[in-house]
Amino acid sequence: NTSMLNNGQKNALESFSCFMISTCIERFEWDKFLYAPIMKAMMSEYLEVGIIKDGRKIDDYKPATADNLYRMLTGVAEHHWLAENMTVERLQRVKAIKLARGSRKSSGRYIHFHDYDMIIDIINSHPNEIRVIRDKALISCLFYLGLRRHEVVNLKLKNIDWEAGFITVVGKGNKERDVPFDLDDDFNIY
Repeated sequence: NTSMLNNGQKNALESFSCFMISTCIERFEWDKFLYAPIMKAMMSEYLEVGIIKDGRKIDDYKPATADNLYRMLTGVAEHHWLAENMTVERLQRVKAIKLARGSRKSSGRYIHFHDYDMIIDIINSHPNEIRVIRDKALISCLFYLGLRRHEVVNLKLKNIDWEAGFITVVGKGNKERDVPFDLDDDFNIY
């Protein structure tokens, strides 16, 4: 019964059932699928294929997506068991499935100086000089001052004390801090 699922859960199950060459959740042949070896093989294949756009893989599924899909499918199996459509042994085998853990790139990757130089070269190739200056200032704030993305996005001119050489940023937990800078050394604008 899909009326108990929220829209996100329905979309995820619909996507998975479409992958299984079916047109909708209700018409999918769950009784044939809810055998542990079949379910594990098909889920592994689905997750390995990844996110497809315009016929090509654009990204892997995140670990949380794999976990959510597995929890939803075990929920479907539990509903089938409650409806007496499967045995408790078969349900336990489904619940015992272990999928390969996905991985996620760490959020704090280090950018080397040559990476920074490559980014600056790309920015310099833009024909709009004002955009070049703006983008180089933003990248320099990220790279040299260690500002977070949301801190750079929320910067205002009034937050910059040009004479004292400080930028006041509002960081995590809505806390303000002053970040010192040297216009000549920290910013490769011109």
